[in-house]
Parts: sequence; structure tokens; C-alpha cells
Amino acid sequence: METGERALLNTRFETTVLHRNGTEFPVEIAISPLAMDGTFLFSAFIRDIRDRRQADRALLREAVIVHLLQGVVAAANEAPTVDLALQSSLDWICSVIGWSVGHVYIRSKESKDCLLSTNIWYLENPNRFESFRLATERTGLHSRSGLPGQVLERRLPVSMIDVANDPTFSRASEARAVGLGAGFASPVLVGSEVVAVLEFFSEKAEEPDERLMQTLVTVGVQLGHVVKRKDVELELIRAKEDSEAADRAKSEFLANITTKFGLQ
Repeated sequence: METGERALLNTRFETTVLHRNGTEFPVEIAISPLAMDGTFLFSAFIRDIRDRRQADRALLREAVIVHLLQGVVAAANEAPTVDLALQSSLDWICSVIGWSVGHVYIRSKESKDCLLSTNIWYLENPNRFESFRLATERTGLHSRSGLPGQVLERRLPVSMIDVANDPTFSRASEARAVGLGAGFASPVLVGSEVVAVLEFFSEKAEEPDERLMQTLVTVGVQLGHVVKRKDVELELIRAKEDSEAADRAKSEFLANITTKFGLQ
């Protein structure tokens, strides 16, 4: 009435309002003016949009999950080696989901109950998380030890709401020092065998997202297919190199015999 501005009139806008029970919730408001005998009256229609917001979030989450699956599979398939496939997948997952730290463990060939820390990392802030990285790489993990050890034993994803204050998490003090909260780990499977474990951390202590956990199980299976195929490709390359080396050795041997005995 004072300025003549009509930015909020004859239109719909969303805002947050306070319920009489003290909670806040989102609403959509439509305000319309009505002039009567030189006096303005205003009618306002307010609609609770909590259900719509929840549905929108669910749709967005599903879109993110589809995007995640497609991106991981594409990135892993395009990578020339298993290490690069795991690195590209880790980078993709962390950037899409918004986790600050990601790491890959591989299963030891000498001891099936042991996981080995690798140099495959995603660190949103390398300087900030350096002490946590060093502590992780110093620790050899066995079955039932920490997040990745439990994954190795169960062959299923495992989550912790707050690793910094979880007595079963061996790196709790390091996690607390750098401000890490929730932790999550998921297996990479070739058949029923765990060949690697992906470990992730966020900066907030929070309940695990069951839908996301299911999605990362699928990611682990897809990565397992990539690992198996890359291993087969590597074996074929080695077999070809061995065959070529054998052919060269045979040719050199025959050439030496020919030269030594003056054979034509």
C-alpha cells in the first residue's frame, strides 16, 4: 500500500512459517488485493506443501541415484586399469553424493582375511584430511576390524552414524581431529568374493540412507564385473607377451645353431 510494489500480489510464492505448536514448515501463499470504497482488502490462501516437498526430494534423490549408477559404470568401463577404474568410480561417487573423504582397500592375496590400504583416495580438502589419510595407510585391517573389516566378513555394506565417537572405530581420534562424522563402507564383489572395499566419510553425524546403501551394493557388483574383465584382459596381454617372447627366443636359438654349424 505504501510503495505500490506488487511483487507478492496476484502470484504464488513459497516460504517457511511457524506452526502454533512451535514447529516450522513450508507453505505456498497466494495474496490477492481487492479495492472497496477506496480501501484495500487482501485475501491470502495458504497451503501446506510438506508432502509435495517430500515428493520432490524423493524424485530428486532417484534422479541422483540413476545419475550415480550411470556415471560410475561409464567411468569404470573407460578406465584402462583396475586402479584407475576404482579411482574414477570413487571420485564420481564422492562428488555426486557430497562425501568429503573416500578410500579404497584391496583384499590381500597372501591372507584372505586381510585388507590392505591403497593410495586410491578422494579428499575434498587434502591438507585438512592429511592426518586421517596417514593414520589409515599405517593400519592394516583384518576381518571384523572397523568398517571395511566388517564389510569383508559380512559381504554387505556397513555404516556408522558417528565414527569420531564410535568405540569400534579404530581411527576415531583421527576422525574427530579432522571433523568427520558418519562413515559408510561397501564391498566390490566378483561373484560372492569381496575383492575390494570402498570406504566413505561425511562431515555430519547422520543416519544411513537405506536407498543409497542399496545403490552402492549395485555399484559394487558393477565394479566387480569391471575388475574381472580387466584381470582377464591383463592375463591375455601377458599370455600374448609370453608367446611373443617364446617365439623370439626360438628364432634366436635357431639363428645361433645355423650360424654355429654353418647351416643354410
